[in-house]
Amino acid sequence: MSESSFWEGFAPQSLADWEQAATKELKGAPLDKLRHRTPDGLELAPYYSAAERPAGVAHYLPGEYPYRRGLRTANNHWTATAYIAFNHPKEGNRQALHALNHGADALWFDGTLNSESDFLALVAGIAPQYIAMGFSGVDGLQLGNWLLGWTKQLAISPFALRGCLAYTPAQLPTDRRALADFYRQHFPTFNPFCLHTAHFREQGAGLVEETALALAAGHELLFSLVSAGLTPDEAAPLIQFQLALDTDYFAEMARLRAFRQAWSQVLVPYQPKHSCSHATTLHAVSGRQALFSLDRHTNLLRLTTMGMAAVAGGVQSLTLLPFDAPIQGGDDFSQELSLQIQLLLHHEAQLGQVVDPAAGAYFLENLSNQVGEKAWKLFQIIEAAGGFSTWQQSGALQQLLSEGAAQREKALASRKQIRVGVNQYPNAPESLADWNSNSIHNAFDRLRHRVATAKKQPRIFLLPLGDVAMRMARLNFSSNFLGCAGFELLSNSAFESPETGAAAALAAGADAVVLCSDDASWACAVPALGQILAGKTELILAGAPGESEADFRAAGFNTFIHLRANLLDTLEQLATKLLAR
Repeated sequence: MSESSFWEGFAPQSLADWEQAATKELKGAPLDKLRHRTPDGLELAPYYSAAERPAGVAHYLPGEYPYRRGLRTANNHWTATAYIAFNHPKEGNRQALHALNHGADALWFDGTLNSESDFLALVAGIAPQYIAMGFSGVDGLQLGNWLLGWTKQLAISPFALRGCLAYTPAQLPTDRRALADFYRQHFPTFNPFCLHTAHFREQGAGLVEETALALAAGHELLFSLVSAGLTPDEAAPLIQFQLALDTDYFAEMARLRAFRQAWSQVLVPYQPKHSCSHATTLHAVSGRQALFSLDRHTNLLRLTTMGMAAVAGGVQSLTLLPFDAPIQGGDDFSQELSLQIQLLLHHEAQLGQVVDPAAGAYFLENLSNQVGEKAWKLFQIIEAAGGFSTWQQSGALQQLLSEGAAQREKALASRKQIRVGVNQYPNAPESLADWNSNSIHNAFDRLRHRVATAKKQPRIFLLPLGDVAMRMARLNFSSNFLGCAGFELLSNSAFESPETGAAAALAAGADAVVLCSDDASWACAVPALGQILAGKTELILAGAPGESEADFRAAGFNTFIHLRANLLDTLEQLATKLLAR
């Protein structure tokens, strides 16, 4: 069948036809009702057409300026990097060898090394000519001398070493020219400046903000190297970036594409002679802000989402932290699983085969532009303030992070930001036995830990009455809502009357009773339950009481759970009441 004969069976459809059909489905409501705004301020339309594709992007090619489509042209292969956090060099070495034996292509060492013997103990048994290595927390020049001695000991060329030195902007050495010259001379494929900005994301920066902060810190570093006498073509390749990920799949993918393009624009005023000087190498790491202590195994799905976004966004290397990092920092097994996620994405999902899979998609191209434009606007504000350091010293950075952290907590508390297992679909019987002080990262963690460690566990009796559809809906809603605090929930089949339900609740020794019924049953059930149970148990209504709230409170119902209720505030108040009984 020819292509023309295939399409002959379909009538042509215009954009107006689609809009008319969609409006009909919405029963006359405006299409803008389907628009969505993300926590990062990105506007998502219900559909996209060629009109929403940004001008010029159709001419961008992989491996070419402005590098929106990545650096590679033949494939999308990336380096699977294992994160090795260590307190003792020998333990770090054991973790490193274990990771290499389970599929790691590179190692990122994070820890203190006090001597060359510590360094040699850390890297014992490793063949550096076959892998890449990153280091953070180590003096760059001191490490460079140790690396030189190590290559002589192994009888390999220093030019064979690949890797980087990771610094937060605050950790960058003062004498950057000396560090640059040393590595350019001895280790030309070992990058001395990998700017690590993941901690900004962890402390409250959003996707757009971290992008702008990395651009600003990177530009300040670039300017300092050029001011020290390096040409733009010499300085730019010495800088790479390590960015944090979250679970907003498409936005993260678009952000990585937008970052490369934005960095290429940072280089424009420096007029480098070579187009490749506009390019930058990206390493992505799963952000700690996206991993949660509660229902920790769900983090495996989050890691997979972040990994896929990073790969589709065209990173050169990727680190996925262990899924239980928020609790115990990760063990050998969880490290293996994080590596195996990358191996599955590479070898079974074959995500390394297609260069820039997001290219040409109207939605993703539009989203890439949105991220880039918003990040560039903040970058310009930072530059106008005198650059990253001056802006930071003014207190603006801390204000941005504090406001972001508060907004993040507020969104979590109100369920505007859903985190499965934390503020939605909780794993109620989860054990917190292996938690410690480092496991508590947010208000839900504190609440669950407070309830779990109470001398007496509050028991909440779910009492269904009335219409089957509404009682089941409210029963499920109540289980989900109250389960986020870790209360012991006593679920039941429907009762014939409020009186039989109240008797069963008293017999069960319930600390609280939740009426799960249709609205029509409230007129009879609320006063009946209040008369029997008020003062003996805490009474909770599943549903918004509306104008009847005063009457319901008079009957003994003081807690109301519904979609508009603030989840965290309601649960904290209820926990305070129940734990005091």
